[in-house]
Amino acid sequence: MFRTLSIALLSSLFLLSGCASQEPESHVLARYRADVTIKKLPQELPGYRLINVKAKENRVRYVFLRTDSKANAQRFSQNISKGFCQSEELKSLLDQGVVYEIEIRDANTKIVADKLVTLQDCPVAAKS
Repeated sequence: MFRTLSIALLSSLFLLSGCASQEPESHVLARYRADVTIKKLPQELPGYRLINVKAKENRVRYVFLRTDSKANAQRFSQNISKGFCQSEELKSLLDQGVVYEIEIRDANTKIVADKLVTLQDCPVAAKS
C-alpha cells in the first residue's frame, strides 16, 4: 500500500512540475523502480540470483544469473512476467508506460533467456 501511494505521489509531483523537466514520466518511473530494486541486490531465488537492475528510458532491465544448470530459464522468465502483472505496484508502472526486460544468463554469462514484458502481456481482469 505504501509503495503504491509513493508511486502515486511521485507521479503527481512529476505531473505538477511538467515544465521543469522534459523527460517523459515513464522514464522517471523506470529509473525510480531500478533505484529501489538495486538497493536490495543480490536477491536469491530458487535456481537464480538477481544480480543487476538498470533503467534506460522507459525500460527496467532485470539481470538474473542461473545458479542451477537444470533450472528452466524460459519457464522462470514466464513466471517472473506473471509476477510483474500480478503485483499492484509493478502493474501500475506498466499502466504508465514502463516496460520490463528479463535477462537470464548462465554461469558463463551467456544469455539463455531474454523476455520483454509490456502491459499487453498482462491478462485483462474480468469486470464484475
